[in-house]
Order: sequence, then structure tokens, then C-alpha cells
Amino acid sequence: MNKSIVWSIILMGLTQQQVCAQAQLGLRTDNYAGIHSLFLNPAGAASYPLSWDLNLFSTGLSVKNNILFVKDASLFTVKNNTGVIGPVPALQLRTPITPSLYYDFYNNNRPKFFSLVAEGMLPSFLMSSESGHTWGIFAQARTHVSGYDLPHIVNRYRYMSYAIDSTIHIEPSKVAGLAWTELGLNYSYALELDKNYISIGLTVKKLWGFQGGYLENTGDTRIAKLLFDSIRIQSAFIETGLTTSAQKTPEQPTGSGFSTDFGVVFIPNGTPTQYDLKWGASLHDIGAIRLTDSAQWRSISKNDIYKNITNNDLAINDKNNVITSFGQQINRKFVNADNPAAILKARSFSVLLPARLQIFVDYRMAALPIFEDDGGALYLHGLWVQPIRGGANQAMSDALAAITPRYESRWWSAALPISLHNWQQLHWGLSLRALFLTIGSDNLASWFYKGQLNGADFYMALKINPLRIEKKASAQGGRGKATKCYKF
Repeated sequence: MNKSIVWSIILMGLTQQQVCAQAQLGLRTDNYAGIHSLFLNPAGAASYPLSWDLNLFSTGLSVKNNILFVKDASLFTVKNNTGVIGPVPALQLRTPITPSLYYDFYNNNRPKFFSLVAEGMLPSFLMSSESGHTWGIFAQARTHVSGYDLPHIVNRYRYMSYAIDSTIHIEPSKVAGLAWTELGLNYSYALELDKNYISIGLTVKKLWGFQGGYLENTGDTRIAKLLFDSIRIQSAFIETGLTTSAQKTPEQPTGSGFSTDFGVVFIPNGTPTQYDLKWGASLHDIGAIRLTDSAQWRSISKNDIYKNITNNDLAINDKNNVITSFGQQINRKFVNADNPAAILKARSFSVLLPARLQIFVDYRMAALPIFEDDGGALYLHGLWVQPIRGGANQAMSDALAAITPRYESRWWSAALPISLHNWQQLHWGLSLRALFLTIGSDNLASWFYKGQLNGADFYMALKINPLRIEKKASAQGGRGKATKCYKF
């Protein structure tokens, strides 16, 4: 495995200018997150204490998997590696090699998954009125590729345990991916109800799809193990949709669609900016994109195929676009027009967005101002994300449970997120904000700690907003604002 392939997978979003991490726990939980709070909860801007927020640029990336890892490595180790990344000796079936870094497979019975989430926000704006109304508009590019409950033979050790010419049954499974841009409009309203506040928010998004596809093993697919890492497909029950060629110009979409987010935030015995406890629930990415240009929807339902596949058949031609290249190779070998078993059902198909339910709780543990009236306080934030499963043609979201202690003030903040992904991988991170700039990672160890490198996470946001805070009145006085300058 060449270093460039590994790094291309990790940084695919960066090379395509479609980047931003999935959870961004250190950024989106901050009451000064502004437009970014809408992605935690569409009603979350109620707690934003300023009158407007302008995001200039945000970027980041999230990659996770529990299939394989690079041994004794960090992201910096891989980036600076000048040699080859090769398999551990136990996986070297032919001529032994001594690479500069080794990769290995997790040899356990846990459900296998991988996910790549990349988003990038362009200049976007949020405005809040004195009467409790908030409006937001944003534009961003997103890429989401995922596979969950993958077949057991993705574990190389399980595959090697089979004898030559033995039949291997492939369990039902699916993978899906989508790259798209979206333009979103958000509206929320904070209403006072007997010393409590409730905020309701709605986001409507217009979507443009660029690349997408899915592959589902729907039935009794069987393969036979052959010599020299080759296999013979004995039977296949597969449904697939794929955009078959990259566009000549990146501005040209292959399809379009709509999606919506909806959320509610409740603040008992407080105001949106002066509270001890708030909690909320929201639905995200309820929608789909219909891909119609250079798109094919095919199915295979056939026994007695006896088609041989070798490593060379699945070679990656474009190392700068690994996932698209691999998908096109799969399409050519399994479901192209030359394969009589592959039935063309339509020249269009839909891909569902990574729909999910998010529930959060935010608790202010103590007020700790460093400067007079800077609003400094210590918070504890909890987040639970549950994917909403759709059909085979869905780019699935990760399951997530996270606790994020943070210190927050007008001028700076620091957060230490601790998160459990898909109930298997425990990560810890760090996020720092200095006025208008936020930099963070929900998986900080992957950058510096030399261990089992199986993913990466990074995000950054640069914005501008008023230097003066607008204090919101108490619950008895409504949501009126009175401008007050900070004092040192």
C-alpha cells in the first residue's frame, strides 16, 4: 500500500475543497458558534448573544474505520513517510518485504464499518432580532461515504482462514457515498413561556449532487477463493447505482434534491443567554438527491456466474480520487453493459442523505469570568446522535455519544470532547477559540500519538461578529437587548 493512497483517502476532502468534520464538538457546542450552531440544532441560534455572525471560511475532515490500521503511526508519521506502507509479515503471502510502515487488520468479530465525512462552508450569515427571530443563510459543499455491517471477509485474517476453492457466503451489506453542495435557509423563534424559553427552528436546503453511488448485497452472494488473491464469483444478488463518469467541469451537477432540518430547544427557568440548563432535540438531513446525468441503476440476480476477479481488476487508477476510481472499477467489472447478468433498471437513481436524530443537554456548572462582564463560565455538554436508517441507497451517519466539558467566554473558549463512535471507538479531542478563529479536533491522538492509526479528525472556522456583546434581558423582561461594552 503506497503512502500516497493512504494520505489520499485521509485528505480526499482537502484536495476537492469539500471539507469539515462531522460532529465538530468543540465548535458547535459553543454559545458563540453563531451560524455553526444550526448544525447541532436548527433552533440553537437562540442562545447566540450577538446580533449577527458572518462565517468567512470553515474546513475540516473526519475519517473513521475499524477494518484496518497503520501500526505505530500518527498522521504526521504517515505524511512524512518516504517509503512504502506494506502489510505485516503475517499477511505477506508472496515475496517478503520490509516496508517503512506496516498496516494490519483488526482480527475480531465486531461489526465492521468505515466512514468519511467532509464538508466546507463558504461565507454564510446569521442575524438575530430583538424580538426573538433569527435568520440564517449558508452555502456548503459536503462529501459523505460510509459502509456499516460489512461482510466478515473484509477482515483479511478471516479471508485467509478459508481453504483454496472453498465457497464463501457474503452476508447482506451495503455501502453508499455522495458528494453534493447545498444552499440552506434557516429560521428560528424563541418564545417565553412562564419563565421558560422554547426555541423552534427550521432549515430548508436546496441540494445539487455531483458524484454518488451505492452497492447493496441483497441475497445469497457466493464467491470461491482462488490462488494469488483471486476470487471466482459463483452467484451474485446485488443492486447498485453509480454515476459512471466524472464531470468535465466541477461546476456541472449530475442531479438535485431538497432536504430539511428541524429542531426544538427548551430552557427552563432562564433566558437563551442566561441559563443553568438547556436541552434540545433535532432531525437532520431528511431528504435525498436524484442523480440523472451519467447515472445507472442496475441489479444482478443470478446463480452460476463463475466470473474470476483479480487484484489487477480492482486497481485504483486515480490516486487523487481513490473512492470514485474504485467505484468505477467495481462498476466496470460487475455491472457494466458487457455483463449480461447486470440488468439496467434506469438511467437515474436517488441517494438518501445521512438522516439522524440528535439530542443534547448543556449544563452551566459555574460562572468563571476572567475579565469583568466577559460572560466566562464552565459548561458540561452531552450529545447523542442516532442514525435514521433508510434504504440501501443511503449514506449513513455514525452513531455517537459524547461529553464535552468546556470553558467559554466572549474572547476565548476551550473544549475537551470525549466521544464514543458507533459504540466501538473512544476518542478524545481539543478545541480552542480565540475571538474569531476556532481550531480543533475530535480525535487529537491521531495527530501526535504513535499507535493504531485508523482515522483522523480536524476542523477550523474563521468568522467575524460584533466586538460588543448585546445583553439579553431576563425572562421577566423578555428578549430585548441592551448594548454594553466589555471592561478589562
